[in-house]
Amino acid sequence: MITTDKENYFEHISNSANITLLLFSCFLCGVAWKSFFENFYVLFLLLMCVACLFFLLAFFFSKKFFFIGCVVWSAFIGAWYYDIRLSTLELKAPTIGAHESIKGIVVSHPKTTPTYQQFIIELHSGARVSVIADGFHGIAYHDMVLLRGQLNHITSENNYLLKDEAVTSMAFPAINARVPGNSSFLGALYKISDIFSKKFLTILPSDEAALAAGILIGQDNAFFSKSLQNAMRRSATTHLVALSGYNIVVVITLISGLLRFVGKRRGVFWGTISIIILFVLLTGADSSVVRAACMGIFMLIAQYYSRLYSFWHSALATACIMIVYNPFLLVFDIGFVLSFLSLYGVAVIAPRLVALSDVVFHSWESARHLVAQTIGAQLMTLPVLVISCGGVSFMGVISNIMILPMMPFTMAFSFVTGVSALAWSSLGIMTSLFLHPILWIIEKIIYLCGVFPLRTVPFSTGGLCFYYGVLFFIIAFCIKRKKLPSYDV
Repeated sequence: MITTDKENYFEHISNSANITLLLFSCFLCGVAWKSFFENFYVLFLLLMCVACLFFLLAFFFSKKFFFIGCVVWSAFIGAWYYDIRLSTLELKAPTIGAHESIKGIVVSHPKTTPTYQQFIIELHSGARVSVIADGFHGIAYHDMVLLRGQLNHITSENNYLLKDEAVTSMAFPAINARVPGNSSFLGALYKISDIFSKKFLTILPSDEAALAAGILIGQDNAFFSKSLQNAMRRSATTHLVALSGYNIVVVITLISGLLRFVGKRRGVFWGTISIIILFVLLTGADSSVVRAACMGIFMLIAQYYSRLYSFWHSALATACIMIVYNPFLLVFDIGFVLSFLSLYGVAVIAPRLVALSDVVFHSWESARHLVAQTIGAQLMTLPVLVISCGGVSFMGVISNIMILPMMPFTMAFSFVTGVSALAWSSLGIMTSLFLHPILWIIEKIIYLCGVFPLRTVPFSTGGLCFYYGVLFFIIAFCIKRKKLPSYDV
């Protein structure tokens, strides 16, 4: 619904769905504000006083003031909730600075490279510690380990560890004891993903095996050569192996299509949701995958019960569910931030670019949509990528336009090849004959576009705000000027 008449503004936002949308947005703003200004306690007093003022005005004058008071109060609750969760983590944290012996259980899927392992352990007190250890110990999920080393509090350089709810870290401790954990459902899934990665290495060249494993089950399970890592970073193709909404869409399309041949509508619905959940757990439940899976499940539920699907309500509900579960994702998880920014670029900017391209081109609709989606995602994520990666790739649009159409086939053939190799190595080698040419082409495109170095663009906090302010102003101007349709919010 598009509202252009100012007199109908409060009528437009008065329905319960849009009120919920606005309250959720303010809750997220409160969490974000407190994430940036951890010691800014004046914010609490200010928000509380403003909210109470509007509640009093609503009591004596108009109910519209009550609505504004609820909006302000939602921001206060968001900031308060973040502060409570952070204080709880710090209270549980062990002693900092000394060489301590700690015993805990591995609660994450260890990220394994040829030289080290990185994982999270949970102590008896409930505190979590991020650990980097030598790679030859073979630490696995749910193992109990006894470590001795120096505990350090997280700093501005590694505050991204907060996304795992860890406020302390330990680098290369002495592992005095390791007791293999009991079998568990998650542990079994992680072992399957590890086996997949190793099987690809036995039937494909190393770089192609890393690509197949990364595209299918995520980059934490793949061994990338240094040259391939650099080429992917310079060609803006690292997202191909950081599972996201595109992978979930492919999974939903393939699974639901297959299940329709063997089951009824009810079975297709529950079977697709079950496989999505299994896929999320198998790939390590990264924030980008969880976001896409939640929105995909909301869409399936709406279709199954014949209800209208609201993109914006689905996206915001997903964000709030994830932030309530872990409020530190909003600022300290780069995957979470990039996932929602690129989603906005694809959903809002891309349709405007397609509409503008109609003026010049009247054919090649699929190609125009692909180009517009790629540019939209790049525009929304540009400042964050510059800050986190140290530069921007101007070849990213070209590389993604060439590679993305091949992704559904790559995922499908990678899955078939992996399963075949698990059943019988010779069968895996035969099925890899279909996968190898696709991976070879993708690899060559990455290396070709990765020849060009990243361009550094200075971005301060003020520059960040200015960039997004100008971008949103242009979007709003195009909607009003061109009378382009927008999503119903």
